[in-house]
Amino acid sequence: MNPPPRLERRNVQLLDSEGAVILLGFWQYGTLQWDEFYRYLIVFLVTSTAWSVFKYNLAQQQRGPLCPSGPQIVQPGCYVLLSDTGDPIRVGLVPTLPRPRNPTISNTCPSHYRARGRARDGKCLITELETQTYSRLKVAHIFPRAHDQEVTQARSPTLQTYPLWAAR
Repeated sequence: MNPPPRLERRNVQLLDSEGAVILLGFWQYGTLQWDEFYRYLIVFLVTSTAWSVFKYNLAQQQRGPLCPSGPQIVQPGCYVLLSDTGDPIRVGLVPTLPRPRNPTISNTCPSHYRARGRARDGKCLITELETQTYSRLKVAHIFPRAHDQEVTQARSPTLQTYPLWAAR
């Protein structure tokens, strides 16, 4: 079995239990912790089996140690989704569509873009956590990996997007 292609500009990727399909990928800036990542996965994944994330060696195509939910920072690398006991599982992604968004034109000042997104939403749209300082929140365009083709086709040089969970 050939390993899946690496996601461009992503330094973290999560593979299915066979290591063949990339479920998601994102760029780790050094702030995402495992407990928060697990909360995000609960929103996006569909499976009837209790699951955990394990480190994955792409070159040797084998799983490594368990990466439990906790305050540790997610390190860049490859991970695999398996049952709590390390066995393969079937998993899918939620079929729901994201809320429609207006595109952000590239001449928008980043500080204005952040302020507009924070004023519009008032909370993290993934976890629904509210904050007064926004110190841990970053404004981003997020779309499911299932909509990758639509977003890629609609993207133009003047459109500024930050697809955290989708590959190009």
